[in-house]
Amino acid sequence: MEQARKETGKGRRRALWAAVAVIAIAAAGVTGGKIVLERKVNELVAQRGGKAGSVEVDFLG
Repeated sequence: MEQARKETGKGRRRALWAAVAVIAIAAAGVTGGKIVLERKVNELVAQRGGKAGSVEVDFLG
């Protein structure tokens, strides 16, 4: 009787949401790291008398 009431695919759905959460956290980490690196590069260029707006760096390729 218990098997008749049990929803099918619930475990797969939880695994899918867990995978989505891990990917979202990883993407946020990469984006945050990129922002930190860009700010550091701008700071270093400005310290040496350059204009940070003239430098373009693509850290993600």
